[in-house]
Amino acid sequence: MAGASRRRWLLTFALAEAGLLFAAALVSIGFDIESAAPSSRLHAVIVLTAVAMGLRNATARRLAVSDLTTTVLTLTLTDLAADSALAGGSNLRIGRRATSVVLMFAGAAIGALLLRTGLALPLVVSGACVLAAIAAYAAVPGVGTSGRAP
Repeated sequence: MAGASRRRWLLTFALAEAGLLFAAALVSIGFDIESAAPSSRLHAVIVLTAVAMGLRNATARRLAVSDLTTTVLTLTLTDLAADSALAGGSNLRIGRRATSVVLMFAGAAIGALLLRTGLALPLVVSGACVLAAIAAYAAVPGVGTSGRAP
């Protein structure tokens, strides 16, 4: 995939990520969160979601969209504070950075609420969100075909 267009990369890896999340959801059906038993199923869920997160990180890195990090939210918070008017900065990209932080928090809160139902539902919702985002992206012809970020 090294020579693939950004659009092809994104579509391929987003579909793979969604598939991994759905597979993790299937494995987690009936899993008891309290006792973490059976442990083999827990390990399978961990491996499937870890690979999905790795794909997401590789995609974010490949697309190189600044201030939209997936697992390095601390860097976004640091940039937000360092570039603030209080720190003598120019508030460069404050909207994108603040939106990224708010959406990460909202996603974490929703995920925590969904965990009350078990592991399967949050994983299915995560996979569905990936599919919805990629469907919206795919519906816009030409987006992401240039060398610039979509």
